[in-house]
Amino acid sequence: MTPTYPAPAQRPVNPCRRDPDLFFSDDPDDIEAAKNICGGCPSRLACLTYANDHELYHGVWGGLTGDERLHQISGGSKQCHGCQMVRPLGLFHRNARDGYSSQCKTCEKRRDAERNALRKPQLDAYKRAARQRKREAAA
Repeated sequence: MTPTYPAPAQRPVNPCRRDPDLFFSDDPDDIEAAKNICGGCPSRLACLTYANDHELYHGVWGGLTGDERLHQISGGSKQCHGCQMVRPLGLFHRNARDGYSSQCKTCEKRRDAERNALRKPQLDAYKRAARQRKREAAA
């Protein structure tokens, strides 16, 4: 369900608009302060829904950090075999074997980039040989 927002003239001035940097800080004190501000905000639920719908994982939205929102959505956490960090399940791809991949999406992207870098010279050589065979067959 998409949230509905009041018309701009009727929209209240939310506290997060006064100091947006506070809501995107990495400082634990700032994060706690942002969560406390969200506690009394009339748009808290709409803000949280917006962040979840648009997969916004950085910053405090609706009183929750990105990791807290992922944990709430996915219902748990797991240790990544790549970076060894405990991550919310929302950061892992689903698979048919045991439910979730062994590495978080960030580590999987890094692994794939490394594999592709190793395969590129082989692929380029294969393409050159295929072009050469095609030229020879045409001649």
